[in-house]
Amino acid sequence: MLRLREDRQEFEDGRIRNRDNIFGDTAISEKLKAGESPKQAILRAIRKEELKIDSGFTVSEEPIFSSRETVSQSFPGLISRRDTYLFDVEIDDTAYNPTGYVEKQPDKTNYWVWIEEPASDKTNNRETVQADEEL
Repeated sequence: MLRLREDRQEFEDGRIRNRDNIFGDTAISEKLKAGESPKQAILRAIRKEELKIDSGFTVSEEPIFSSRETVSQSFPGLISRRDTYLFDVEIDDTAYNPTGYVEKQPDKTNYWVWIEEPASDKTNNRETVQADEEL
């Protein structure tokens, strides 16, 4: 099975930030906008913001949900709660780009690459993506 992961960010000033799979099993991490459902956030990320894939993919109906509370590093004493929704996304052959995906932003370019992951079924290009909601 192939898994998509963010490889690096290249900044306009020449800096390169290697991502080292900081989101664990996820390729895309997107914050929810006000009034947006987790699934709407994932669809926005895939279609418009990060991968720019309009069709040729399916998103799982039910996400895996987790929540954690931490003390804010920016505001000591303030408790921050992060709700995470993990979705599986299957990309079919019409949307699959074997060289990965590129997102150009004004100050940087993000690169996603496919990595081989051992699995019994190598016919699907599946990816886990997450939507985060900080409360």
